[in-house]
Amino acid sequence: MRTLPSLVVTLLLFASSASAAEPPAPATLPATAPAVRVRVATYNINYAVREPRDLDVVVQTIREAKADLVAIQEGNGVLYATLRKALAKEFPHMQFYPGAWASGSGWLSKFPLKKMRVLPRAGGPFETPLAQVEIGGRVVELVNVHLQPTNIPGGAAVTLRAFFQFEPIREKEIRFILSKVPAGAPALVIGDMNTFLRAVDELKRAGFTDSFLAANTEPQSTWRWEMDGKTHTFRLDFVFHSAHFTTLSSRVIKSEPSDHYRVVSEREFGDTAAAPAATPATRPVTP
Repeated sequence: MRTLPSLVVTLLLFASSASAAEPPAPATLPATAPAVRVRVATYNINYAVREPRDLDVVVQTIREAKADLVAIQEGNGVLYATLRKALAKEFPHMQFYPGAWASGSGWLSKFPLKKMRVLPRAGGPFETPLAQVEIGGRVVELVNVHLQPTNIPGGAAVTLRAFFQFEPIREKEIRFILSKVPAGAPALVIGDMNTFLRAVDELKRAGFTDSFLAANTEPQSTWRWEMDGKTHTFRLDFVFHSAHFTTLSSRVIKSEPSDHYRVVSEREFGDTAAAPAATPATRPVTP
């Protein structure tokens, strides 16, 4: 996704926050196991970041987040080698998926990564890494999302039309992805949605919570791009969680050199099997 006019983006962001308010949080129920705090981050690093100085900033940016789990989008081979060398102590478990253009992705984790697999493309250009980790004695499903981007065909009106034309593709992608997540399982769906509209609404309908809006009253842009001497901003990056989690805090951290900012969310996770379970995609969807 590159850019939309600032005024249009601002109006759309306002409309999204007003019309797609977060559903009430599920009631807190007694847990049979102590709650565990876990900090999760998503970071689209930008596939063009390769210079040593920029890579050093990326490493520091990830380190400062103090996350237990990081989902990465738009990685490249130089970046992966840098992360393995610089962050092996902080994240003993790493898995990277190289790809052409912006299709690289990966995980940085303090928890052992299990059952790692990649879903095929479902209309957009990117595959979707899945994994499992064990937190507090329970298995959590992980989904690293990078949905269909919007290209810049030229001109504000044309770009805006292109954004909405890609919305059905993003919606189809997220439905297919959710169909591969076990219904009712503890799950984290995190990454670059390239939208805040239909795919995001689909996640909410499936019972997932937008962790940023669970902890903050207003949405905040996670991406910016310079065009025509102006900085245009947009909200593209999200951390969603199932009802098994309770968000404690969530923030957007501005940083260089990527055009995306980090989204870092801290939440509690316990044995809340009696809580209303998320029901991601009970209907089959084919790519």
